[in-house]
Amino acid sequence: MPTSAAYQARVVRERIAKQLCPDCGKRPPVPGRRRCQACLRTAVEVQLRRNLEARGEGRCKACGEAVRIPIHCDRCEQKRRDRKAAKGRKGVPAKIDIQGLVGSHVRNRQLGQVLATLLVLRRGRWGAKELAAEIGMHWRATYRLLTSMQRAGITIEARKEGWHVYYSIPDEPLRKLLVL
Repeated sequence: MPTSAAYQARVVRERIAKQLCPDCGKRPPVPGRRRCQACLRTAVEVQLRRNLEARGEGRCKACGEAVRIPIHCDRCEQKRRDRKAAKGRKGVPAKIDIQGLVGSHVRNRQLGQVLATLLVLRRGRWGAKELAAEIGMHWRATYRLLTSMQRAGITIEARKEGWHVYYSIPDEPLRKLLVL
C-alpha cells in the first residue's frame, strides 16, 4: 500500500499529464503557470498570511525557525543569495572595452551615460543639476561622472559664474576624442 505522500505525488503527476491544475484537478492552469486562477489566488493569500504570521512571531519566512530579525534565518538567507547568484545575468558582458573612447573599461550603463553626457555637453554649457536632469541621473552622480571623464582624458571646460559652475566640451578635443 503506497503512503499518502506517494499517492499525492501520483495524483499530481496524473493531473499535470491531463493538463489540469495539480491542486484542484478541475480547471486548466493559467498560461505560463502551473495552477489555475482560483488556486493561484488561494496560494497567494495563504503565503501572505504565513509571511505575516511568521514575521509577527519572529520566525523565518522560509523555514519557520526563530530569528531575531523576522525575515530570514542565516541558512535561508544564504540559500536565497546562492539562488540569486546562480541565476545571474547569463550572456550579458559585464564590461565593454572602450579603450579608444574613454581609455578604460566601463560598464554598459556608464557607457551610455558617458555618451549621453558628451552629446549634451556638445550642445552648450550646462549646470550640474540641469545636466543631470537631461541625462536622467542624480545630480551628485553627475559630478562623479564628469570627474571620471576628465581623468580618462576628456577635456571638459568648467566656467564659474558667480555661485554657479557651467560645463561644456570644446569642439576640437571632442573631434579628436571621437576620431572625426
